[in-house]
Amino acid sequence: MEYTFSVTILKWRENNPKHRKGMGGFMIKNGFFSDYKIAQLKPIEVGLFLYLLCIASESSSDQFVISARTLPKQFRISNKSLHNHLDQLQSLQLVSCSKLPPKLIKENKEKGSKGGVVNSEQPTPQSSLFSENTTAAALKRASPATALVDISTIEQMQKLFDDSTLRIWSQLYPDPEFLHRVTLKAVNYYNNNPKKKPRTVKGWKQTLGSWYDKDWPKHVRSIPGEKKQEGWAEGAV
Repeated sequence: MEYTFSVTILKWRENNPKHRKGMGGFMIKNGFFSDYKIAQLKPIEVGLFLYLLCIASESSSDQFVISARTLPKQFRISNKSLHNHLDQLQSLQLVSCSKLPPKLIKENKEKGSKGGVVNSEQPTPQSSLFSENTTAAALKRASPATALVDISTIEQMQKLFDDSTLRIWSQLYPDPEFLHRVTLKAVNYYNNNPKKKPRTVKGWKQTLGSWYDKDWPKHVRSIPGEKKQEGWAEGAV
């Protein structure tokens, strides 16, 4: 049975803020191979990670779908091996990935999907993002990434994103109170600075991701007995 995975490159936008589709490449720092996270990978996993970065660069998106069948012939790995290698990359917080349900894979094929960037929406988010009282039933179907939106309240924000995005954020920042507080702060900031406000779902996703990532280390340090969590592989991209 062929496995198909939805993959998200963590902190892709943060490390490539000026990247645009068609640029033909992406930034990678000299210390890539000496990075402590990269040093824990097997050679084939390093190659796989670099390949995933190339996909993100080519599609100008941090999220896409892959399978063993779509990998270059140089890899020559089975579905199970691909699953294990992606799990290793995820354990080091280099990527976030999930195996797509058979139903979703079938729907994508019927719609003519070619394995590029897709909305890998899952049926139920693991936890609430914006409020501890928000339930999965309250979350509406997400708007298209390029749809124009005018967000001025946190209630409107709750309906903006698909379950895959909510799940990734809840895994990266496992504190609903933190997510609620930072989201509210961002909404208030852009209400007071409307010229800087994102105008699309994609814009809000990238913006909130940056806000969460910036405030999370400070939040972790404020928790008694907690050490600062390491972020994405420093210098990796």
